[in-house]
Amino acid sequence: MISSMVKEDCLKEEESTSSVQLVDKHLITMTDPWDDAPNGLEFQIALDSLNSNNFEPLQRHLARLEGSELDQSVIRKRLYDFEKDKKQSAFAQFDLIDAPDFRAAPERHNSLRVQLPIPDQMYKYHQLQPGQIRLLRLGPEEESGQVNTLELHAFEIGKVPSFNALSYVWGQPERVMPLSCNNCRVMVTQNLRRAIEKSFLRFPRMWLWADGICINQEDMVERGQQVSLMGDIYHSAELVIAHTGHHAYNITQDASEPIAGSETATLESSREIGLRDMPLRGPFANNAINNERESSPVTRVFPVGDSPATSQSAISLMNYLSRLWASDDDFSVKGDADWQKRKVPEYTEGENEKIWSSLFAFWRDDWFYRSWVLQEAVLGKGVILLVGDAACSLDSVITFWDLAKKRDMPEFLKRGPLADEFAHVLHLNPVITMKALRDLIHFRKWNRQEGEKSLQIKSDLISLLSLSRINLASDPRDKVYSLLGLAKGDSVARSIVPDYSETNTVAALYRDIAAKYVEAGRGRELLQHAGMDQKIPDLPSWVPDWTYQSRSHLDAGLYNCSGNSLATFHISEQEPGKLRVRGAIIDTIRLNGMAWRYYSMDREQSSFAPFMEAPNAVIPDFTDEDGRCVVRTFAKTFAHTHGPRFDPSEGLESALARTLVMDRTWRGQRTASEPSFLESFNAFERLYGAGIEDDTPATVKTHKSGIFEWVWDFTEEEESELRRLSWQYEVALQEAHKGRRFCLTGDGHMCTTPYDTQRDDVVVILEGLKMPFVLRKSGEDWKLIGDCYVHGIMDGELVTPPDGFEAQADDISIDGYGKHYALRTASGFAKFQEFRII
Repeated sequence: MISSMVKEDCLKEEESTSSVQLVDKHLITMTDPWDDAPNGLEFQIALDSLNSNNFEPLQRHLARLEGSELDQSVIRKRLYDFEKDKKQSAFAQFDLIDAPDFRAAPERHNSLRVQLPIPDQMYKYHQLQPGQIRLLRLGPEEESGQVNTLELHAFEIGKVPSFNALSYVWGQPERVMPLSCNNCRVMVTQNLRRAIEKSFLRFPRMWLWADGICINQEDMVERGQQVSLMGDIYHSAELVIAHTGHHAYNITQDASEPIAGSETATLESSREIGLRDMPLRGPFANNAINNERESSPVTRVFPVGDSPATSQSAISLMNYLSRLWASDDDFSVKGDADWQKRKVPEYTEGENEKIWSSLFAFWRDDWFYRSWVLQEAVLGKGVILLVGDAACSLDSVITFWDLAKKRDMPEFLKRGPLADEFAHVLHLNPVITMKALRDLIHFRKWNRQEGEKSLQIKSDLISLLSLSRINLASDPRDKVYSLLGLAKGDSVARSIVPDYSETNTVAALYRDIAAKYVEAGRGRELLQHAGMDQKIPDLPSWVPDWTYQSRSHLDAGLYNCSGNSLATFHISEQEPGKLRVRGAIIDTIRLNGMAWRYYSMDREQSSFAPFMEAPNAVIPDFTDEDGRCVVRTFAKTFAHTHGPRFDPSEGLESALARTLVMDRTWRGQRTASEPSFLESFNAFERLYGAGIEDDTPATVKTHKSGIFEWVWDFTEEEESELRRLSWQYEVALQEAHKGRRFCLTGDGHMCTTPYDTQRDDVVVILEGLKMPFVLRKSGEDWKLIGDCYVHGIMDGELVTPPDGFEAQADDISIDGYGKHYALRTASGFAKFQEFRII
């Protein structure tokens, strides 16, 4: 919600209501993006600036609309009452906490001065009792209104006052910044120092929990005990304040500077609490302040500035796009004219380029990618992000990315360099994970008897590990340990005790978790995320590497290749590294196409894997637009030259189109649910079907991407319509093929398999699993390559009753209903066997 805290000088009831009426009118216009709303982004920026108590952009915007001077445009009342007017709630979402003493006397906040003398005596932590935590606040004000110290107090976790919890990036681990706490000196990291300043700037009357100062970092026992309480701490907090960036203080030494007042570290300003100039005695490297004479060198500390993250205009651009995408009719794909009408700023040189660049920088901020942040962001009732001089809610960022995956977008976000970057961030941005986890954890149900919302926990560790696979952790074991507080209802999670000893290697931990899920009867969920392409050494291929995602996700709920069969998994005590599972080989890989790698944090990684048929071939650095066309070209060439199998009533083009996207639309549904699916494929074919030849006239209109060039000799109307129609298929193709490759089997099946599939790998149907898998022979055992899509068998087409056919004993199995069944392939019945997967 937009902050309803406004300056007293803006509450002038006697003033004209024209400004308010203009805002109300503009709000109504903005809620209908099809109307001609002048300067929509400017108005969005003005609204969002209120989150930082900055009224000037809104006053300036209203003054321009009225044709008046800035000082004549007055906001005369609280504009936003969301309980009464729900249509305004979409603007500048922001989470507030109840701070009545602050709201009742905003003038006290404006004059608040915080000056923290840095004492010589170090702060001594007192031992916490079990179930206790410490909270931090500004110390008492003197008569002058000045605060001279911070205060730390211990509370029982169930009896704490209202408090905020701080979430931040540790950054440089050295604790070199001093703070005055209980009139003693405590040392913290640079990032923490800055985060504390900004938190008390916004909420000066609130208690604050911050691990770097509220936990005795020198007491390993206390650290372990407090980590186990962190889930409860973040869930109990009124608000989680996320300081997303890094901050550094420039430290210089100047022997000529006088040191008058050098015993005081000053955080003061009429409008903000910030460290402007903090002279200290002695070298900072000693983490001490000595008492040398006044002519000694002075260490001067001042902020260099927050990490380049965002500006208010960039955050507002994100909110503005969310507004457009959230409109009722915005599920359709639109053309250039529609987007121009909506006044989304083009990616052009100048100010617009700065807005887009800062927005992408914001999405790449370190805070979002930390594994431990998930617990902090997901459990918090509300989360605000303090980024540079701007603020926004995590929910607004989550809303943006959730809509971005489901909605159409302007052309420059579809094709070209910015589109490639947008797709990269879209798939690796952990904010999408945060939404999934918040939806999973905060499943809220209205309780009519109690008249309030109650929290229901609905999660398990394997789901959380899958959702958070792209998150980063310096210790890969933290990929598991950071989620335990979110998976308290999972018996496997409850059995895990954090162990950072050298004997508990990452491979041993991941293997132990996988074995526990097999024993719990959940092996088929596990195998969806497993495969040979792993970064952690010594992992069996059936154990997922939770630090790495190598291929697009295949939703098992869309398919059912194995009918009503039941899964049988077994791990013997004699061979704990081998998973035994029953199934049948239905085909062998004969030809494989280009392998498009999945999105990676490693920007140096090539977008395509080495071509198996020509391993020494140098593959250029394709753009995503190039990649989509290369995948299609190879697949189409194979399909037309090697006679694949397909249903004659369907036709080759349709079968090929569905195989390339694993029979999923751009919104993740089966293609049969999308009437325009083939129309979109045909538009894709028309756009990229005619390459430049030697005899192509130079006057012909063409379209260039990173590597290739195509003839786009259409009228402007035809081109716009083809691009609009084609986009649905292009998205579906890219979503499906990242980390996969097009293949043909010995029996002619077209399939989309993991990118490291090789010739002579086998395609198997494992009992009880809804998708086929690719396996590779390794001596007497097998290695799991991963799940795959095989056109023509995904809905159980091979499953048949054996009655009346010449099926042998090992051709027959029994399904979950006790009925016999067989798998009838083009080469005859497939034989069931046990696979030992290593």
